[in-house]
Amino acid sequence: MAVDVALRPLLTKLEVARLLRCSLRTVDRLRSRGLLAAVQFTPGGRVAFRREDVEALLESEAREPHPARADELVWR
Repeated sequence: MAVDVALRPLLTKLEVARLLRCSLRTVDRLRSRGLLAAVQFTPGGRVAFRREDVEALLESEAREPHPARADELVWR
């Protein structure tokens, strides 16, 4: 598996946030909820993300619209 990761370019958290058009904190939340896989090289160290994982998340969000939560303000 280490060879597989080493051969592919990885994205930083900032690059992922820009692709998803979200904050760095949202990237952390997606990761902690298991919605976005990450590669962590050392315990407690920086993380990196595979482009295909980010693209898969974007595709799943595009296919499955989510209704607004009750605590969100919906503009019309």
